[in-house]
Amino acid sequence: LKLTTVASNREHFERDLANLEEARLLAEALDHKPRLSQILYWIGRTHYVLGGFDLGIEYGEKSLAIAESVGGDNLTAPPVNLLGRLHNFTDPKIAAELLARSVEQMHALGNRIEEAGAAGLLGWSYAVLGRFPEAMQAADHGVEVADKIGHLPTLAACLHYRGQFHSFLGNLEASLRDLGAALDLVEESGDVFRKYIIYGCRGDAYRLAGDFQHAVPELTKSVDL
Repeated sequence: LKLTTVASNREHFERDLANLEEARLLAEALDHKPRLSQILYWIGRTHYVLGGFDLGIEYGEKSLAIAESVGGDNLTAPPVNLLGRLHNFTDPKIAAELLARSVEQMHALGNRIEEAGAAGLLGWSYAVLGRFPEAMQAADHGVEVADKIGHLPTLAACLHYRGQFHSFLGNLEASLRDLGAALDLVEESGDVFRKYIIYGCRGDAYRLAGDFQHAVPELTKSVDL
C-alpha cells in the first residue's frame, strides 16, 4: 500500500494494480475492513490516474461504503475526495455535493493541500452548474489556502480552475491573469500535464472571447504537448 503512494508513471501504476489486488485478498482474508477500504480507495485512485473513470467510481464507492460502516473522517475523507474528482467528469451536481463535504473533512483533518485542491475543484463544479457566486467563493478559498501553505502544484491547479471559469463568464483579462500565473508555476516545476491543460484553457478563453488569432497558437501548443 505504501509503495502505491509514491507511484509516478504508467509502469508504476500497472505494477501497483497487481500489488493492490494481492493486498485486497490479504485484507479480505484478515477481515480487516479499515485496511480493505484504504486498498479499494487506492485501486480506484490508480484507475482514475490512468483515465479509467468508471472503475475509479466503482472502487471509490466500494471503499466509501466500507469506510462509512466503520466510521470516521480519517477513513471516509479519501474516497469522498476521489469520487468528487471523478464525478466532475460524469455528474457535476454529485461532484459538488461530494467536494463540499471533502473541503470540510480535509479542513477538519488539517490536510490543507487536499482542502485547497477540493475547493478549487468545487469551484469548477459550481461553475459548470451555473452557480457562479459559489464558484468564485470556493475557487478563491482554494487559491488562498494553497498560497498560504506555499504548495505550488496545488496553487497552480487552483489558479487554473479559477481562470477557466472566469472565461465562462467572459472575463478574459481575469482568466488570462490566473492562467498565466498558473503557467509560470508549472514552468518552474516542470509539470507538463498541467502545462498542456493550461494552454488548452487559455486557447479556449480566447476562443470564447472571439479572439481566434490568439486562440489558435495556444490550442496548437496544447495539442503538441
